[in-house]
Amino acid sequence: MSPEEIREEMRLFLASVIQYFPEEVRSRILLTAPIRGDISEYEYCGLASDRSRELGKRYESFASDLGMFFLDAGALGLKLGGDGLYFTEEDHRHFAEAIRKKVEGIWEGD
Repeated sequence: MSPEEIREEMRLFLASVIQYFPEEVRSRILLTAPIRGDISEYEYCGLASDRSRELGKRYESFASDLGMFFLDAGALGLKLGGDGLYFTEEDHRHFAEAIRKKVEGIWEGD
């Protein structure tokens, strides 16, 4: 799938799900785009590395359209560990801290 196809599939999925949430919940959803990693060294990823680099800006566009908050994990400089699937321990902490700050900002908007 192309980055645009991935974006559209995610947009359709989220649009179909959020319709069942009350407005006060919908207005607090935080969408996080995946990291931009050089994961091409892992055979099973194929073109995923190239595609992952484009998803942040594409996800951000529909997050705004759907009234969601957005965090681009790809802009955080996070790295995958040796298995190519999960963050390093240190980057898990950085990711959690970025989410904590974003969520605090969402709730402070009350």
